[in-house]
Amino acid sequence: MPPFPAMAHLKLQPGFLGVSPCCGDSQKNYFVAPFYDAIDASEEAYGAREQLGSIEQQLLMLDSVEEMLGDDPQMFVDMLGDVLEYVSLVYDTLTQDLVDQIDTLILNGYLTLEESLILKDEIVYVLQTTLPTPEDFEALYTTMFFVAESMSGFDLQFIQSRAGDLADIEHMTLNLLLDVIGDVDQATIEDIMLISEDLIIPGYFETYEYEIEYWDEFLQEWVIETQTDEYWVDDSVNPYTLVDLMVYIVGYAETVKTDYATEIAAIESYYDVAFGDLFIADLVVFVKTLLQQAVSPEEFMMISGMIDELVLDLPNIEAGLAVFGTLGNDLIDWFLLTEGSFFHELFTTADLMNDEMVDPYLAVLQVESLIAEIATLNDVLFAYGDAATIEGVLSAFRVPIMFATMQTGMFQTYADFDLFFDDVVGALSSLIEGFATIESKAVAEADALAVSELMYNSGWVLQGEEALMGVVLLGLDATFSEDIELVFEGMVSTIFDDLLANDLFLMMFELDLLSLQAM
Repeated sequence: MPPFPAMAHLKLQPGFLGVSPCCGDSQKNYFVAPFYDAIDASEEAYGAREQLGSIEQQLLMLDSVEEMLGDDPQMFVDMLGDVLEYVSLVYDTLTQDLVDQIDTLILNGYLTLEESLILKDEIVYVLQTTLPTPEDFEALYTTMFFVAESMSGFDLQFIQSRAGDLADIEHMTLNLLLDVIGDVDQATIEDIMLISEDLIIPGYFETYEYEIEYWDEFLQEWVIETQTDEYWVDDSVNPYTLVDLMVYIVGYAETVKTDYATEIAAIESYYDVAFGDLFIADLVVFVKTLLQQAVSPEEFMMISGMIDELVLDLPNIEAGLAVFGTLGNDLIDWFLLTEGSFFHELFTTADLMNDEMVDPYLAVLQVESLIAEIATLNDVLFAYGDAATIEGVLSAFRVPIMFATMQTGMFQTYADFDLFFDDVVGALSSLIEGFATIESKAVAEADALAVSELMYNSGWVLQGEEALMGVVLLGLDATFSEDIELVFEGMVSTIFDDLLANDLFLMMFELDLLSLQAM
């Protein structure tokens, strides 16, 4: 019986499905060939459509260019003339020294440090000599904005009106940048190279031992045998050298800021409050115009509301950023003054804690050094630790927190979030201030204890972990003076009376207000 009885009556004729017993390979695909032709035709059609779409975009672009040329052809003629004139000026300013150094680089594939600095100086000279005037930059910005406006169809008048200011800023910034690059000399490069000599720790094979246990048939007993193996440790960065390099670079940057304080102040003078407010106002209108055409009405209403909230909150954001800016400058001064010693002590402490064979006395001495460094850091950080300053910084994050919480559905309206934020921001600021006060006092008392002397040279009967616990108790006793106890009690009251009593936290932690008040 055939394997498919229902098809037993079919007689396969020669040539069925394109296979013929009397024909070669050229006859095999007669049956499927039309399908291949259809696939090829569809691919060609798809490619043609893609090409037509590209041509249509190019035609639209050419129409825009033609329209722009028709509106103000002289603008483009002037711009093209300025570009050609600049290229010619650069070519005429090239010195023979610059050409010689480039030839040397091409022939040898490298330059010595001295040759590289000569090449750098020559390039800086050419760029400074040929730097376009502020008027040239303004013409370029004006043309760019005109092209963008014509191609996008959006009114960019608010940017056009800033072309002169942006041109001045660009010109002064490039001048300053070229001056700074020109000041980099051989001594500076050699200093950096000397510091960076051991920046990269080369990879190496680490050897380790391990034990295996097996049954020895000859001895008829279990044998424990020690074996040795190794693994490859990749290249790594030496953290101590990295800190030293950062000290040098930050110090160099501070020197540049001092040397060019007048030029930097001139650039910053363009970013006054009036300029910023007007620019932001115009920018908001422009962004909303783009959004209105790109998203649905519902999405536009939501995003537009977020933008409005962000603009309204700009004073808080600026105040918070001002605190961060002042704190950042203070931290830079501290970092340079101490030459990064805090980070050196931190890395050394971490290395000792990972060493199982470390001498406990040396470990305690190292922890003492780290505590002393933390105390100097606290002096900088907690200079801005009062509740009012902390609340100002937290207020700078109000809008981002609002967006995040509303995305999760915690609040339905901006007003709901504002009620919550206003209710808890003062309490959070008070808690952070209290924590800073207690931490600062604890570090100061630990620094004053002279732990190593107390544990190892004072004749204490306590030893080891008991001695360490004794030191901790002494530190806590010294820390929690009457004033600190009041601070701690105030923090506890703030948590229970101000934070947990908030409706949102009551719901989140499934608390009852009456039970909470009874605690």
